[in-house]
Amino acid sequence: MSLEEVAKDNLLDVKAAVLSYGGYDFYKYALQNAETYKNIFWWLALSKPRGVLGDKFNPVDDPEIYKAISPIYNIPEASTRKLPPQLLTAATKDRITPVQMIKEYGTALEEKNQEFEFWEHINRNHAYLDSGRTLIAGNDFIRDGIPALKVMMDFFDKHL
Repeated sequence: MSLEEVAKDNLLDVKAAVLSYGGYDFYKYALQNAETYKNIFWWLALSKPRGVLGDKFNPVDDPEIYKAISPIYNIPEASTRKLPPQLLTAATKDRITPVQMIKEYGTALEEKNQEFEFWEHINRNHAYLDSGRTLIAGNDFIRDGIPALKVMMDFFDKHL
């Protein structure tokens, strides 16, 4: 097939998406000290806090830029543009990508009549899909990742 034929038949369009510990609202969480040492991520990463957008921008002076990179503020009405079905995954013990942030994104999708499903991995921490074992988070891929992958595969089977 030519590139034009592929494009005409929408063969490169995303048909379904699984979102795992994503950044849904950079603006809100930057305002809540995500870019400072108050965010445990910097300690765990043994890294110096930095702004998502570098040193020139911050959420107080540049809210429009933070909102522009935050999916929650950029959801179209389904009547204007239908997004592919999304599976939003959450881990109940995740402090880096909290369940509430994911639920807020789901509410925003619902308000725009976009299709999504929500799944909560009970008693699991952030990075439950990481391979091997994560000592800091207490994760084990066989115990934590494989059940999550089964849910994801079921979602893809349903939508693809």
